[in-house]
Amino acid sequence: MNRTYLFDGAILAEHAVDISVLDTSAAVYLYSDLDGDAARVGPILIPETTETLAFANRLINAEDSRRFATSLLFHRGTQESLVAHLSQLRYLATSHEAARRYFLRFADTRALYALSHVATPAQLHGLLGPVSRWTWVAPDKTFLELTVPLGWAGESSAPPLHFSPEQLRAFLRQCRYHELLQATLTANPSLSNLGSLAERHTWTQRAHQWLHQHGINHGGIHVAVNEAVWRTRGGALAAETFPEVVRRAASEGQPQVIREWATAAASKRSA
Repeated sequence: MNRTYLFDGAILAEHAVDISVLDTSAAVYLYSDLDGDAARVGPILIPETTETLAFANRLINAEDSRRFATSLLFHRGTQESLVAHLSQLRYLATSHEAARRYFLRFADTRALYALSHVATPAQLHGLLGPVSRWTWVAPDKTFLELTVPLGWAGESSAPPLHFSPEQLRAFLRQCRYHELLQATLTANPSLSNLGSLAERHTWTQRAHQWLHQHGINHGGIHVAVNEAVWRTRGGALAAETFPEVVRRAASEGQPQVIREWATAAASKRSA
């Protein structure tokens, strides 16, 4: 069984991680046929070595999105056959009346996790192809994996993936809390000091669900609510006054109302 690491070049570039510290002579840049920086920010395959393992472990142990930049593929056959298969996963197609296709960032394990919860068994079987185990880590460092069930006798959906409108909506919902988390850090980078990566993901998931339940659609309010949840370590969502504070901020278009409430609430918690 061969073992090959898959890296998301876009996340590495975002954090200025230099992959050239590895022996990249055997590396395959899956977007090398595209123009511009596509090769550098696309998926990158490198066979497992002691150095590659150490590099991947450093990513996994980072307390930021670098944790989602790597996965390990156990696969049959040659690296060339793996490259040929993964190249077919580049796009996600839709079955809308006006069909479209999107780049599928399958090397970003956040997208991979969302896929694993939306795709049908036949689609997952087609996604894996020659890969018998596809492993990565969750925000809390729990190991996750996709595998081909023993004795699989079902159908396989050949790549590229084709999602129904319902699947596409579900996939996007799975991904949206990550967008909220990133927007929160972009608005205030110092918030990365609050909690661990796993805690920030848990708080953001809960905040995202709360916002959906309360029908809040204002993007700036979303970020302020998530910031309040982080500052209170999740306590904001249980506070009796919080829904009214958010409703007032949304009606006035004033996210600062939420931030002021959160600052006061956080001070009380630490007092």
